[in-house]
Amino acid sequence: MLGFSNQVAVRYTGVYLATGAYISNWAALNAYQANNIVGQWKRAFAAAAVTACNGLGGIAGSFIVRQNEAPRYLTAIWVSIGSHMLMASIVACFSIYFFVANQRQRKGKHIIEHTVGLHFDMV
Repeated sequence: MLGFSNQVAVRYTGVYLATGAYISNWAALNAYQANNIVGQWKRAFAAAAVTACNGLGGIAGSFIVRQNEAPRYLTAIWVSIGSHMLMASIVACFSIYFFVANQRQRKGKHIIEHTVGLHFDMV
């Protein structure tokens, strides 16, 4: 929608959908790190790392949106699609890992984060 239409309204809708999908994945990663990390300093470091990676995405965006590709910006669109897929797969991998770890903890085979009774919260 974003790079393949000549109508401005359709392109703005594409921007809205792409941005919404990306923001929701960052929110899922932030929720995972906020709810599932034990210890103040580990949580602070993880929050800083997630925020730094979010900022790095903005810096990378300034290099992949190239003026000579206007108005289609195909490189930026495909990099955005790839990063969406990467982010969704990271969230899916964490979901599977947390599910398996919770199952092992319930069966008494594993103690999560060296804290008795802790289980991972799922988003």
